[in-house]
Amino acid sequence: MGIAKDGKYGLTFDRVNSVLEYEPETGIFRWKVKLSDRSPVGKAAGGHAVCGHWRIRVDGHYYMAHRLAWLLMTGDWPPTEIDHKNRVRDDNKWGNLRCCTHSQNLANANRRSDNSTGFKGVRFDPVLKKYRAVSYKDGKQIYAGIFDDPEAAFEAYRRKSLEIHGEFHHSGED
Repeated sequence: MGIAKDGKYGLTFDRVNSVLEYEPETGIFRWKVKLSDRSPVGKAAGGHAVCGHWRIRVDGHYYMAHRLAWLLMTGDWPPTEIDHKNRVRDDNKWGNLRCCTHSQNLANANRRSDNSTGFKGVRFDPVLKKYRAVSYKDGKQIYAGIFDDPEAAFEAYRRKSLEIHGEFHHSGED
C-alpha cells in the first residue's frame, strides 16, 4: 500500500479533523476516535515511512503527516510541496513547515550521499581537471564557474545558491 495523493481518496478536512488532533507546537498527531485496536483514543498516530517522513493511515490509505498538518491548520490541502525548514523529515511542528516549489525543496536539501567532492553543488570535470560549481532552479542548471580547487567552487556555489534560492538556500554543511 502506497502513499495516497491528496484528495485522491476523498479525504477531507472534516474527516481528518474528526479523527485526528494535531499539536502544532510538537508536530504530534493523536487519535480522537478509535479506528482500530492499534489506534486507541489519545495515542500518537502514525509511524515512519521508508523515506523518513512521518505517515498516518486514515480510512485505509497512508498520508504524509506534514500534508495533514497543513490541511488541519489551513483548511485546505497544500497547493505545492511542503518543506521542512530544518531538513528533519519527521519534524512536523507547524513553525517548521512551509509551502515550496520542488526546486526550493531541493535547494534546502542536504548534500547527497553519493557526492564525491564533499561539497554540495560541486563536481569534478575529468576533461578539464577542474571543479564546476553548479546550482539548479526549476530544472535548469545555473553555472557559478569553473575552479582549480573544490573549496573555491563551493564558495561560488554558495553565493549563487543564496542569490537564486534566498531563504530556501542550504549549503549542505551539516
